[in-house]
Amino acid sequence: MNYAHLHLLLNHIPVIGTLIALGLFLVSFFGKSNEDLRRTSNILFATIALFTIPTFMTGFASQSKVKGPGVDDLIRRHESSALLSVWFMLITGTLALVGLWKSQTTKQPPRWNVIAALIFSLLTVVLISRTSNTGGDVRHPELRPANTLTVTEGTFGSIISKFEPNPDNFSAVVTFSKWWWTFMMAMHFIGLIMIIGTVGLLDIRILGFLKQIPAAPLHRLLPWGMLGLAINKTDAVTKLSLKLAQNKQNSANSKKLKTALSDGWQGI
Repeated sequence: MNYAHLHLLLNHIPVIGTLIALGLFLVSFFGKSNEDLRRTSNILFATIALFTIPTFMTGFASQSKVKGPGVDDLIRRHESSALLSVWFMLITGTLALVGLWKSQTTKQPPRWNVIAALIFSLLTVVLISRTSNTGGDVRHPELRPANTLTVTEGTFGSIISKFEPNPDNFSAVVTFSKWWWTFMMAMHFIGLIMIIGTVGLLDIRILGFLKQIPAAPLHRLLPWGMLGLAINKTDAVTKLSLKLAQNKQNSANSKKLKTALSDGWQGI
């Protein structure tokens, strides 16, 4: 099994899952007892955001498996759309985690969190639907207008395409800008420090060590650990996408991808 098989296995999860999560989130606005529905939708958003990472990575790495005349432009359009969708999905998942954390102490998450989650989830559904559509154009020629191989955009697609990043420009900025690469490395270690200094210390306390330190104050520091996790996941998505593009079947990248999923699931 290669990355192409994995991408075909995973690519429906973000699309269908986001629609289900958004449906539950919208229904939670009606009725009195909506805490459970909203909490369920937040759990789904966070979980789907986690699955979006390997979906994006495997799609990025399986480009070389798709052959055919004129298909490169279709792949490039799909890649640009996916790049924008994955960032919005990760933001939505982060907002969902914040809502879950806040709902531990109050019945409802803060109003700003609910509004932000609603806006970003709606935008994410729109963007990820376009990503799914552009992916279908790659492998299903019968869906293209007049079975053409040229990239054609409708009114809706032409508007969204203006906001989609160019993959080559994105890679050039990240790879060849020493300042941007230095910034990412710095944020990587800051994220590690935040995770180890909060979650790591709490785990040590739970194991029975450092009994002189009360556990309750450490638990209140967990949001900083989740922020460190979000920083490291963002850094991992950026760097792994570049490495997968350079070496599609690198086993080290597969191990890093599995580690990123494991860490993210522990965070949820």
